[in-house]
Amino acid sequence: LKDGWRPRRTIVICSWDGEEHGLQGSVEWVEQFVDNLQEEVVAYINVDGSGRGQYFDADGTPNLANLLRSVLKEVTTERGTTVYDDWKDRVSADPHPRPGPLGSGSDYSAFLQFAGISAMDIKFRNGVEVDGVVQTKPSGVYHSIYDSIDWIDRFSGRDNLKLTAQILGLMALRLASAEILPLDYREYADRLEEEINTLSVIFSGNPSLAQLSFDDIRTAIHEFREAAEDIAAEIETASSEADISSINDRLMLAEREFLKPVDQILYKRDEDWYKHVVYAPGYTTGYEAVTLPGITEAGRDFDIPATLEQMVIVRDCIIGA
Repeated sequence: LKDGWRPRRTIVICSWDGEEHGLQGSVEWVEQFVDNLQEEVVAYINVDGSGRGQYFDADGTPNLANLLRSVLKEVTTERGTTVYDDWKDRVSADPHPRPGPLGSGSDYSAFLQFAGISAMDIKFRNGVEVDGVVQTKPSGVYHSIYDSIDWIDRFSGRDNLKLTAQILGLMALRLASAEILPLDYREYADRLEEEINTLSVIFSGNPSLAQLSFDDIRTAIHEFREAAEDIAAEIETASSEADISSINDRLMLAEREFLKPVDQILYKRDEDWYKHVVYAPGYTTGYEAVTLPGITEAGRDFDIPATLEQMVIVRDCIIGA
């Protein structure tokens, strides 16, 4: 900054109030400024509860996954390993670790599920070994009188707070400074295809659901993947300001297309709020994410007309993206 460097895009640092009372601070702010946010915001990076453990974890939209991995490979721990290597070793990922789906329970919710803004939630937490894999969870002091900086100093260490700041800062700088936005939708297509394959297997095991066809959604995903490949190829050759501006607009706005149409509702959800057709908290699972929630939950309830309706909504949103 002293040498005159400036980011290409504005970085806004937010500290939310009222999180424990229904995410009041972030929700009210996003609702008030949603039109401007949808026009201007590239991505939202959330930090909530980091420093309460030694294991890195992340949940987020797949278009930010490559950016996250590239940043983690450059952040080194006190042990001399990278955060990426530690993450990969913990989850035994092949070929690479991936952020999980976003549900709710923290301030990314309004950005993703109400405004359709790509989001990532990063954290360091405690871990419990399940079937040979360490799964992260909040520490035992979470929301207790012992949940303090003193506890972090005694039992967790501030190194992970430093690592969190480095990860957050590098992601923000790259999103703000890159000539072409580091958003990659090819992984989004992969995840959509995986989820449809999973649902197809589940539905095939029930006579009522087995009659439903995912062919239209598969076709939409195939076209979405081709569009993602096309824009990746465009990025390699783009040189004019007009071309770069067009690419950036499409990369930023594609996430918005995963919001349901205004005249439709997601299955058993407030029609004016939860709008994202790919990620939402389950209506019976609290904060836990459900992928393709409309189809998944209508199918689970064996509501065939609603399932068909949700399948059309998802197909149309993927086509729009």
